[in-house]
Amino acid sequence: MCEYNLRNRIVTTIIKKAPVAMAALGAVTVIVGLFYNAIS
Repeated sequence: MCEYNLRNRIVTTIIKKAPVAMAALGAVTVIVGLFYNAIS
């Protein structure tokens, strides 16, 4: 039962963090794209 609760908490944390991670990844992609266009 304790293991199940721990797994649930980890999944919940990942779900809460996912939008932040996706936003950061999107921002990095945009910045890299702008740099690439500026160089070439």
